[in-house]
Amino acid sequence: MFKFSKKCAYNTLKANNISEFPIPIYAIEQIIIDHDFDIVIIPTLRKSCVFDQTLFVANLPDTEFRISLAHELGHILLHDFFIHSSRSEAQANAFAAYFLMPPGMFEKDLEQLNEWELSEKYGVPVEYVIKRAALITEPRNKEMRLF
Repeated sequence: MFKFSKKCAYNTLKANNISEFPIPIYAIEQIIIDHDFDIVIIPTLRKSCVFDQTLFVANLPDTEFRISLAHELGHILLHDFFIHSSRSEAQANAFAAYFLMPPGMFEKDLEQLNEWELSEKYGVPVEYVIKRAALITEPRNKEMRLF
């Protein structure tokens, strides 16, 4: 189910020459801006959202902010914003996981690093590393429930 999310994440990394991890937040912001979206940080916001061509994001710690931006970038690249479903949310979550922890690289690192080291390398919480690892081993019918 997440093949397209995975391919889109890989292609986005490649097209933007991203090879530094954790991916700098400014690099994710720039990709969003390059797709003609503005970014507005609202400290009191609880959950990020897109309205028209503006991405509204909460003021979060870097690890969560990175995930939030990558998730919304997934929506920008994968979806029509007039259609919201649990499927589109799962796809945006998968995009963010593959984008922040790229296929191939992450699997290789998983053989050599523990979850705390992976968390530090990719700039995401340990729980997110565990969810990303589950994308490798979970049967297809459970993929929707990972995020």
